[in-house]
Amino acid sequence: YNTDEVTPRETGGRQLGVAIDHLARQLGNPATANIITMGIAAGLLDAVTPEGAKAAIAGFFSKKGEKVIALNQKAFEEGLKIGRELKK
Repeated sequence: YNTDEVTPRETGGRQLGVAIDHLARQLGNPATANIITMGIAAGLLDAVTPEGAKAAIAGFFSKKGEKVIALNQKAFEEGLKIGRELKK
């Protein structure tokens, strides 16, 4: 869950919180929060390869230019690192 937006309730289960909005602002664009979240999910679930995700990001943002592609790929990488750490 996004610790910048959610106050968790006690559930008795494991809860994984990340300051996603804060990280997106640090990367330079709050709109990257969704791509960070995608990276976290990829790191936790191994549902997609990093290469495949980066290729999808490049395709999706191709009309926006290399700067936007690079920013979103960086956001994915940051999320991926977090997801892998949370998985441990």
